[in-house]
Amino acid sequence: MVQGVVLVVLGILGGIGSGKSAIAGLFTEAGAELVDADRLAREVLGKPEARARVAAAFGPDVLGPDGQVDRKALADRVFTDPKALEALNAIVHPEVRERIRERILLHRRGRDGGAGPGSVLVLDVPLLAGSPLQAECDGWVYVEAPAALRQARIRARGWAQGEMERREVFQAPLERKKELAQWIVDNSGTLEDSRAQVRRILGEIAGTGPTAH
Repeated sequence: MVQGVVLVVLGILGGIGSGKSAIAGLFTEAGAELVDADRLAREVLGKPEARARVAAAFGPDVLGPDGQVDRKALADRVFTDPKALEALNAIVHPEVRERIRERILLHRRGRDGGAGPGSVLVLDVPLLAGSPLQAECDGWVYVEAPAALRQARIRARGWAQGEMERREVFQAPLERKKELAQWIVDNSGTLEDSRAQVRRILGEIAGTGPTAH
């Protein structure tokens, strides 16, 4: 480990449809590393033992013809029932959190390269605010977009009317997320606008972030 290398774990926050994953992608484009919790969750749900637990908890109709978890059918089930969501989280979240913590540990040990933007590890993790992983973050970026634009984006995904509001009930309020953040990215403009904001944030982190010892 080189003394003085900046090692920052950066949490991404924002409302549904704000474009958190797109902004996380811009951070990686600029040289940061990424933890994609959705990808990790898919990997966990792809394991036979997890599929068996999901089928036992929610019935075989949440499995597709190929025997894999039908994520849309599962989402339709759990986002209408808080107890069902809690049961799913109990199946998936412990292993996902463990994998994320292992990745953070490697990062803090300096396995992700030298100084500069490559020393930033971005966490694209749903429900990060208020989760056990919150304490792992050195800083926060809030991705902002107007409600009308967020609605338009999720409609383009094929979500039904009211789905955004239904899911946001299970999340921390937007005001609380924004209050946590040291940086705000306005993701309502062009891709170049967002890219410039991300690069500015990385520049500030490289100049003022915590140093590794």
